[in-house]
Amino acid sequence: MSYINDIGDSDGLSDNATSPDYDYVDGLGAHFFFNIGPVSLIGEYVTALDGFNVDHFAFNGKGAEPKAWNAEVGYSFEIATKETTLALGYQGTEEMVAMELPETRVLAGLSVGIYENTTFSFEYARDEDYDESDGGTGKDADDFAVGG
Repeated sequence: MSYINDIGDSDGLSDNATSPDYDYVDGLGAHFFFNIGPVSLIGEYVTALDGFNVDHFAFNGKGAEPKAWNAEVGYSFEIATKETTLALGYQGTEEMVAMELPETRVLAGLSVGIYENTTFSFEYARDEDYDESDGGTGKDADDFAVGG
């Protein structure tokens, strides 16, 4: 668990923190990592403890009180003696439409160690944007990433 002195000073939000009438917004973060055998679990949550000034960071006509979370499960095993990990995740945000983040994201990834210190990875993510009534597009998007 962690206390955040000013969540507005974090990456992506800090542009609003330069206004002369900016007021600090406290935040709270929590995370855990749990590993048992080939299974790993990750959870993360961060939230503002109060709303921003509506002129600095708004949501639906009022000061936003942003939140974000992440939950992942991974399973490691071997394929043809190569270390392999399959991971599934769910991420979400609240009152973050101004940051152009999706409201929800479901993702799946597969990584295979192909050489020493080299991993080949494939990831698929399905993003769902905020509804139009919340200032979003109301649309979904599919993302694919491949890396080595």
